[in-house]
This record gives sequence, C-alpha cells and structure tokens, in this order.
Amino acid sequence: MKKTILCMTVLAFLVTFLPGVTYAAGRGHGFQQVEAYRLLFSADQNKKLDALLAPAKQEFPPLVQELRGERQKLHALLKDEAAKDSDIKAEIDKMAGIQYQMALQRAAIIRGIRKIATPEQVAKVDALEAKQLKQREKFIDAMKNLYSQDQEN
Repeated sequence: MKKTILCMTVLAFLVTFLPGVTYAAGRGHGFQQVEAYRLLFSADQNKKLDALLAPAKQEFPPLVQELRGERQKLHALLKDEAAKDSDIKAEIDKMAGIQYQMALQRAAIIRGIRKIATPEQVAKVDALEAKQLKQREKFIDAMKNLYSQDQEN
C-alpha cells in the first residue's frame, strides 16, 4: 500500500511539474527540443526558426481546439447507451484525421529546424533527446518494478 501511495505521489509530481517531459514523450521534437535548438542557435538562426514556426502558431490552435471538441463528442458517445458503433467509429476517424494533419505539420517543422541547424547543433540536441529518453525508460522500469512488487504483497 505504501508503495502505491509513493508511486502515485511521484506520478502526480511529474505530471504537475514536468509537463515538457510528459508532452515530449512519444512525440519526438516537443517544446523542449525546439527550445534546445533556440538556445544553441545564433540570432540569425533564431530569426529563421521564428519564421518557420510562425505559420504553425496560426494553424495549430484551431486544430487543437477541433481535436478537443471531437474528444468531447467521443466521450459523450461512449457514455450514451443509444450510440451506435458506427457513430463512435466515425468520431474516432475524425480525431485520427486531425491528428494526422498535426503530425504532418510537426514533421515539416522538425525537418525545417534540422535544416536551419548545423550538424554540431543537431548532434547536441539528438544527444540530449537520447539522454532524456534513457532517463524516461529508466523511470518507467522503476515504476513497473514498484507496481509489480506492490501487486505481490
């Protein structure tokens, strides 16, 4: 029981105080990676980065809002006893389409950022990302071990 409480406390801490890590997990170049490049970039490179990100700042918020709305619709459908499987599938397909558009835009941004960066800058950010991934995996393994030990008791 104590281990479960400890696990929940640690998880709450991470979700509350490290949103960049939780966002970046599984997404590759999240906010942290963009900021890492920004710190390494010269003033000219940062101007190019700002120009690259400007369209995304206009295009992403409506997509995020649309995705949020579709998630709310899906949750409502899942709670509705009269909802048809076809309606739920259609809602999931809408969400997948929005996520696909967002993934395409992220990929274009990542490729653009890596073109602005020098090979040395790319190597530094890639090394940082690999280190963060290794730390996340180590933490996840530790949490799995704690959980499995708690289940045994």
